Amino acid sequence: MSDANLVNLPEPYGIMVKFRQRGVWSKAYTYKSAVPYMPGDVVLVEHDKFFSVGKVSQYVKDYDFNPDLTYKRIKKRIDVE
Repeated sequence: MSDANLVNLPEPYGIMVKFRQRGVWSKAYTYKSAVPYMPGDVVLVEHDKFFSVGKVSQYVKDYDFNPDLTYKRIKKRIDVE
């Protein structure tokens, strides 16, 4: 199943993603996902009006999302070799 087909699935996973900034890894930011991306996966995420590439640091099944926050979705996993 392609990542584009995941839009209508339930999103029970909280995926923590870190970004490389000036040679240092950022704190982890939480994104929603219908699939469990694994630690070390490189992913494309929406950031403001653009996209950013980050690395998954952790995933949590049945994540307790804060209803007062809006979480963005991971767009897709990027194969890097």
